[in-house]
Amino acid sequence: MKIGIVNPYSWDVPGGVGFHIRDLALKLRSRGHDVQVLTPSTSQDLPEWITSAGSSVSIPFNGSVANISVKPKALARTRRWLADNDFDVVHVHEPVVPSVSMAAAMLSTAPSWGHSMLPLDGRSRAPLPRPPCACTWNASECASPCPRRRAER
Repeated sequence: MKIGIVNPYSWDVPGGVGFHIRDLALKLRSRGHDVQVLTPSTSQDLPEWITSAGSSVSIPFNGSVANISVKPKALARTRRWLADNDFDVVHVHEPVVPSVSMAAAMLSTAPSWGHSMLPLDGRSRAPLPRPPCACTWNASECASPCPRRRAER
């Protein structure tokens, strides 16, 4: 299976989402899946299965600092990454964060699964936008209606 994983946060700044994505990608790859990751990064030493979406900026968010890529170049790289890979499924981390994740959630034509670790029950200190994709929204999970369209191809 060809799986795309999208990380909104910079690969260059260690954090829980990045560690989770790394471990998930390595486990899936060890089981024979073709896994590609899109993430903001300026590193020149990324594994071949990680694509940089460009540099990130530090933005105070929800009592922390999010290092995300909000530049137009990141949108173009997201679009190209999706076009260059015929993913069977795209796993989007934090699809409501305005970043490569939101772009991938909106642009992917593959079946997509997104989840958010942000509290969506009013406890967040940051205003959250409406979900970026036409999806079933259930607290912190977003599943696109694309599987049926993909299966019909």
